[in-house]
Amino acid sequence: MKSFIQKIIEEIPADNLESLRQCCYVFPTRRGALMFDKLLAKRFPDETFWAPSIMSIENFVEFMTRRKVTDNLTLLFELYDVYLQLEDVEQNPFDTFDKFMPWGEILLKDFDEIDKYLVDAKDLYENIYDIREVEAVIGVDEEVGKAVEQFRSVVSVEEKTDLLKNFLRIWEIVGDVYTAFKQQLKEKKLAYEGMLYREILEKIKSGKHPLSKTQIYFCGFNALSNAEEVIYDHLLKKEMAWVYWDADVLYLNNKWFEAGMFVRYYKEKWTTERSKWFIGNMMQTPKNINIVGTVQQMAQVKVASGLLKKTLDETESDIAQTAVVLADENLLLPMLYALPNNVPEANVTMGYPLKNTPLATLVNSLFDLHINVSGKNKIYFKTADVTAFFNNSYVQSILKEKGVVFSKWMLQHRRNYVFIEDILERLEDFPILKKVFVKNEKPSEFLTLLRNFLKDLFIFFVPTEEESLIPLQMQSILTDEFGNIIEMENDMTFTIEQDFIYQFLFHLRVFVENIKSNFGRLSLTLIKKMFISILPNISASFSGKTNKGLQMMGFLETRTLDFENLFILSVNEGKLPTKRKLNSYIPYSLRKAFKMPTFEEQDAIYAYHFYRLLQTAKNVTLIYDLETDTKGAGERSRFIPQLLNSVKYTRNPNITIKEKTYSTLPPQSKQVREPINVSKTDTVLERLQERIYTKGNRPQTYKYFSPTALSTYINCPLEFYFKYVASLKETVDESTTIEATDLGNIVHQTLESLYKPLKNKVLQKEDITQLNDDTKIVGFMNDALKQAHLIHEDHNELEGKNVLTFQTIRQLIEDVLITDSKTKRLKLHELETTSQVFDLNFDGENCVGLSGTIDRVDEVENLEGRTIRIVDYKTGNVKDKNLKLPKNLEEYMDQVFGESEYRYTFQAFYYTFLYWKAHPNLPLQAGIYSLKETYKGVQLIPGDAEKMTFSIGQLLTAFEEKLKGLFQELLDTNMDFQQTENEDNCKYCVYREICGVDF
Repeated sequence: MKSFIQKIIEEIPADNLESLRQCCYVFPTRRGALMFDKLLAKRFPDETFWAPSIMSIENFVEFMTRRKVTDNLTLLFELYDVYLQLEDVEQNPFDTFDKFMPWGEILLKDFDEIDKYLVDAKDLYENIYDIREVEAVIGVDEEVGKAVEQFRSVVSVEEKTDLLKNFLRIWEIVGDVYTAFKQQLKEKKLAYEGMLYREILEKIKSGKHPLSKTQIYFCGFNALSNAEEVIYDHLLKKEMAWVYWDADVLYLNNKWFEAGMFVRYYKEKWTTERSKWFIGNMMQTPKNINIVGTVQQMAQVKVASGLLKKTLDETESDIAQTAVVLADENLLLPMLYALPNNVPEANVTMGYPLKNTPLATLVNSLFDLHINVSGKNKIYFKTADVTAFFNNSYVQSILKEKGVVFSKWMLQHRRNYVFIEDILERLEDFPILKKVFVKNEKPSEFLTLLRNFLKDLFIFFVPTEEESLIPLQMQSILTDEFGNIIEMENDMTFTIEQDFIYQFLFHLRVFVENIKSNFGRLSLTLIKKMFISILPNISASFSGKTNKGLQMMGFLETRTLDFENLFILSVNEGKLPTKRKLNSYIPYSLRKAFKMPTFEEQDAIYAYHFYRLLQTAKNVTLIYDLETDTKGAGERSRFIPQLLNSVKYTRNPNITIKEKTYSTLPPQSKQVREPINVSKTDTVLERLQERIYTKGNRPQTYKYFSPTALSTYINCPLEFYFKYVASLKETVDESTTIEATDLGNIVHQTLESLYKPLKNKVLQKEDITQLNDDTKIVGFMNDALKQAHLIHEDHNELEGKNVLTFQTIRQLIEDVLITDSKTKRLKLHELETTSQVFDLNFDGENCVGLSGTIDRVDEVENLEGRTIRIVDYKTGNVKDKNLKLPKNLEEYMDQVFGESEYRYTFQAFYYTFLYWKAHPNLPLQAGIYSLKETYKGVQLIPGDAEKMTFSIGQLLTAFEEKLKGLFQELLDTNMDFQQTENEDNCKYCVYREICGVDF
């Protein structure tokens, strides 16, 4: 089937090609213009003739007025300048640009529509200002109410009376702002699009314009503004223009079809032969229509990729006749990366929001780096900001393989701040990144740094085949003779990364130009806020070769184009058609009265383009997201059931429709986990045997068994296998906060440092009281924090939660000292000793090495006699189970070696066992010191030792026998490494995802 553009070209008489030089063809999009140019040359391959002028509507507007449309950011600054001239400064609700910006953006859009629809602005704004009308309508007209509420959200006014007062006072001057704004733009030779439309209309009416001797062909337009309609009307009557319309009987002849709202009106309005109609009948042509529902946005991309590959493999059509249309622009990058291998290249001509790019994240992190930089003699940056910067994909591309090394260093560096010297030392080979780490005294210096960094980044991403372009040549592409970023020609092609960087550079230049006169009043924080706030309105426009590769575009870029194979993604309400947004301060009632567009026209526009796309397509795939929110928003587009009903009504056997859903939702009912067992193969046994030796032959580099390793085996043999046999490494803690393990270590080290001078001395109360000195405690705590890489110099570097945790730790230490001072005849023998080592012969032949760090060995004496306590500090609460007096020694040991609730007991006995082996004749007893319950002091295990029916020696002998049995079990090939059946043991296990345990 012939495309719309092919039909237009066939209207050109082959015997009068010379007349084309006096013709101008205007299309809604640049893509349509390029396609016309390509097909025109193909239609007359052997002819030589002057080509007509071919342009998009944007080019047409600029050509007719000899002016370009000014970018939005510049317009906003100009509008704010005019507003400040007219508004009372003392009562101004928009006293800063960032406050004005949301209001100004909406106002700019309204001004544009006012001009495009030839509205009398003075009359319109007088209506809005009329307080009686506002008061009368606000109770019944929801649109006016929304406008006022939207204004309230911008100026943050709480009282309704003040709100209405400010609302009306602002609108009192808006008419004057409109007039003064247009005058200022005219003087500076700037313009917004609607303003140029009015100028074109005036020029056409006067007959004084660049195309006054040219026949103008308007091709494929649909919803015309009032200005465009008057232009068409005038040119048609003067026989200076032709209009080509593209429509289908499906919606043209059915007044209930919203897609035909405009074309039905135009067909009735213009009956001249110069208004030419190409009317198809899509319901009578062969089509294969697939309607596919997926779960979540990204699933659409995956499904589209698979179906695209299948379509291209099965059809013989040119790949350029296949289009992927994205109703949601956020799917562009995922779709590009998901393209199947039978797509050699893709032509993308659509915008992608810069705020969604990794470059936006990079620029944001650069701002944060320099906003939070501190120090004079020693400059340092916040660790979180440095980490965010180096984790960015652009920076990782520069670092390449060294990025892993740098990331590891950052993970181990847990302080809140990083000194500049440490960073620069590691960036010696990366001058691009090294330039970033300086301290700027002024915001202007940072903006220069940012611009230079982005220019260097642009050059870095030069494609390999263009490496001959030296940096100087690339600089000349980017900047003019004054170093300013210049606007690129349309035929310049960049990598995706360069497209993003160029757009940032261009808009950064505009931004800096507009704020440079106010540098003295703006902080870098405010500049960041202003610049980041403009990103949602900026898109990177991709470009490519229209006649090659897969065609990928946004929905509105499809105007006038036709394809054989069509894939449309995000066919959901809110995307097709787009959400109904007020986004205007002009209420619905006034829009209707002044013949301005409303959401009804917006819906009709999207409906028309949807059905026009389907007119000539042979294979159509519509993909939508199955998920909706609680209010039903996001359900599949109304266009889908409308299309289904149309096909059903026409009963055309040549149209086939298939509906399918791809669901990746997890099952609703909880699945029973399949247990994981690891057999003790020869390889596994080899790893275990590395830690076994015969008595007297312990290797010098031997890796001892710790109480943590053994209690891990008791809690979950499979976790023991992952950690100590398979050696699956845990993720390095990158947190800059003081975690639970840090808390325990800091307490241990601080107490050790405090008590060290008092070892082997019977302590009096005043000895310990003297230790409770804030300067001493804080000093030793700082030493511990330095070892944990949490600070560099002192605790004043700590921030947020860490400050509170620091105070908590200090209080814990003071509480321990207070409690210890109440203990009579206390004597400290050992503090944090790691000298306790023992060779355990567990089967008569083989040995394993046991070792551990005992927190404290102390001695107390009372009426019952002398007791040596092996004390283990614990940060958690101590359960009663750990302290109870055992009735039966054998059963008690079964519990200690078999139940995770007894892990504190196991570890306390383990340390006591090691000390007993070194000092068999001492009156030992295990004890736990709970740091959450310091008032209880050292709690002995088991409690009430004097009531035991067995001695401590018998208890520790029984413990030794169970230890031997544990190691025999570890080597038993008939016993696999199995998962624990108690899922509570899995809560803090780093391997729980492997086992499928979810909390």
